[in-house]
Amino acid sequence: MKNIFLTNISILAMAALGLTSQAQAAPITWGTATVVSADTDVVTTGTLVTGYSFDRDAGSVTINTVTFTNQPKNPSISTLLSDSPSNTFGSALAPFSNLSANYQALLGDGIFGDQTGQSVTLSGLTSGENYLVQIWINDSRASGNTRASNLTTTGGPTATIDYNNTDVAGGVGQFVIGTFQADATTQVIELSSNVSAQLNALQVRTDVVPEPGTMGLLGLAGIMLLNRRQKTT
Repeated sequence: MKNIFLTNISILAMAALGLTSQAQAAPITWGTATVVSADTDVVTTGTLVTGYSFDRDAGSVTINTVTFTNQPKNPSISTLLSDSPSNTFGSALAPFSNLSANYQALLGDGIFGDQTGQSVTLSGLTSGENYLVQIWINDSRASGNTRASNLTTTGGPTATIDYNNTDVAGGVGQFVIGTFQADATTQVIELSSNVSAQLNALQVRTDVVPEPGTMGLLGLAGIMLLNRRQKTT
């Protein structure tokens, strides 16, 4: 009976963490998409792994102590979206023009691709480590009207981000924060959109608190194990 109980612990613990032999990329628990407003949007929780600006024409920008750069290209960030420079997502109108110069520079550039079949891959991760990823999508042009993107991971929920909160020139996009526990050295985030998929910037951080979803699964596994043990004793 003892050996059976220990075996059940192993199976349930692996199921709670998604650590099966057929495990896919870890699901990301997304927060609520938030309208861009100020430099303090950029979170500083934990330790910075990378801050990445897609297709910045020159060097890097620092916002709320976090430096975003794509010079040189970051080998830990790869994407199926176009690598062509696109620095036309800004506007001379408010509220975009009310952002700091560095924030405008970050969100005025980006890359884009087809509506479906797009993704961004994070690599160089440590399996078992807790990570935070923050993603920005912005199109402040008048042509940014009614555009939105969906971000998904295998087995996880979907985050929907609006490209322009007013649907007219000068409006701003949104950012979303997700947390996950890596189960491999890579993490794929899939993108789809009603018009074209787009990315403006992202950052990855570590040494963060595990997402509530993971803790809830562990708690449920513990209750199931306790009940089983009581029935077998």
